[in-house]
Amino acid sequence: MHDDARKIIRNILMGSLRGLLDTKFSMLIGILSIWVVGMPLSYWFAFSLQWGVIIGWTVGMALGAVMLHHRWKVKTSKIVEILP
Repeated sequence: MHDDARKIIRNILMGSLRGLLDTKFSMLIGILSIWVVGMPLSYWFAFSLQWGVIIGWTVGMALGAVMLHHRWKVKTSKIVEILP
């Protein structure tokens, strides 16, 4: 999957969680996936392995998208349980 597709999926999931009033989790996942995972991996891939920064950035974005998707499934399943 292309990096732009991961960004699109991540942004849609973040917007969906904002609609469910779950803004703090989206913010934390955004910070963690970019700064804690993506940046160190990008540095490692670029300077240690000489592969470039895009791989680490892509891994961070993909991890964030997976975590946001999981949170969205958990939140929406609770809403479905509440509805008659």
